[in-house]
Amino acid sequence: MGYPDLDLRPAPMRRDTMKFWVIECPECRCVQKADGREKVDLEFIRSGEYRALIHALLPDTANRYHRLAVLMVHMGKHNEAAEAYRCAAWDCDDHGYDREAFRFRERAADQYLPERYEYGIADVQDGLCCVDLLRRSRQFYRAGELADSLLPRLDEAGPENNREMMEKVLKFQKQLCAKGDVVCYTLGAVLAEFGDLEAEAEEPESEEDIELGDSDAVDPWGPWGPGGEVTEAEEEPSEVKAKLTEEIQYNITNTDYWFKIVDFLQQNWGVIESAEDKIIVYFFGDTASVFREFN
Repeated sequence: MGYPDLDLRPAPMRRDTMKFWVIECPECRCVQKADGREKVDLEFIRSGEYRALIHALLPDTANRYHRLAVLMVHMGKHNEAAEAYRCAAWDCDDHGYDREAFRFRERAADQYLPERYEYGIADVQDGLCCVDLLRRSRQFYRAGELADSLLPRLDEAGPENNREMMEKVLKFQKQLCAKGDVVCYTLGAVLAEFGDLEAEAEEPESEEDIELGDSDAVDPWGPWGPGGEVTEAEEEPSEVKAKLTEEIQYNITNTDYWFKIVDFLQQNWGVIESAEDKIIVYFFGDTASVFREFN
């Protein structure tokens, strides 16, 4: 629920599932992404370099991502290594390992921007993430230079991404770098800085102001937003407006959620509740709005 961080860390509740994104073999202690099928170098897994990482003084999830990052570096997969280092930093943030989080962000940025590439980063989305990694590891000059190099390239990100929003993110990052600010910010802070957050929350003045969804529409925020499916509405505008203003609260006590990833930074959740004489299943999205229930 809410907006992602500027380094694309998902908002709760998806971020709470991060420990399930990496798996570990209990025998050889090799780690892989949960959805990956990489062929690994078993000799490296048995090496002293890798075995020493198992006993590093880190939170369990950060330890697994650290080993995954080192393995990806060994295999020459720089982007995958950067993503793993970034996840290790997130888990260190959650457990108060600030020095280690700082170090992992440095390493993640170095994998996105190896010296041989200078600022010729291939993917604009990776570049926006890297700007935040550099800023939060106090590399303000490099972050500002990278932001300047990305601004003329925003059209390369494709029509599924919001060019205006990405431009605002980069300008916001440059402001933070100028102040030496290393604090974690979300997309909501960018919207508030440029006056978009209040406009987004305004009530429509009339029924004509309500735009019905289009099942073929593209999410205007791309990955830079809270997510949510765009579906075709069958109700009249007045009925839609009534639904927007009506608050329905559900008393859910079960904390064991099932989730299904739908798209980037977007997923649906399900929870089973037991009532007096029936079982109710609720389905809801990242915005905590129940969109379906049955019993």
